[in-house]
Amino acid sequence: MKKDVVDSQNQKVRRHLPVWIFLTAFIILGVFLGIMAAGYARSVRVALSPGEKLPELSLTSFTGTTYHSMDLKNKVVVIHFWASWCQTCEEEMRSFEEIWQQYKKSDQFMILGVDYVDTEVQALPYLKRLGITYPNGPDLQMKLAETFRVTGVPETFIFDRSSHLAFYKIGPFASVSEIKGVIEPLLVRE
Repeated sequence: MKKDVVDSQNQKVRRHLPVWIFLTAFIILGVFLGIMAAGYARSVRVALSPGEKLPELSLTSFTGTTYHSMDLKNKVVVIHFWASWCQTCEEEMRSFEEIWQQYKKSDQFMILGVDYVDTEVQALPYLKRLGITYPNGPDLQMKLAETFRVTGVPETFIFDRSSHLAFYKIGPFASVSEIKGVIEPLLVRE
């Protein structure tokens, strides 16, 4: 019988845990769920939306010239994210080069290539092999990719002369004429 009394007392002790243990457990669970939710929210963020302003940016090209958002005012600006390991980027970059050769003398147009998750050792020979002359620079520490909410390459953002996002494309442009179809109307608008 003494064993039954002891078991009965042990059960009572187990049933009545202090309130602070429950509160601590709920607080820890809440913090954990909050961290999980924040991580999920960051992973599902979408790219810039049409009409959004050109984010603050600073890109130092492989040749050492630094481009800032303020330098791009009153221009149609193409921001193109690419990488040397991206096979679909090659033809598109040749198309951008053709566009650059046609419009580079205009004070209303700029293309900036942003080398994404790549190394300079791989990027520079790639640019040389493709004959790319428009400004390109590395995205050090992926700051620009994060600012523009890039999900991969190629991705292209085209801003109008009032620095608002006019066009956004995931994946490569199919041709020079497709790119011109987006850029030319922006160049003639006031």
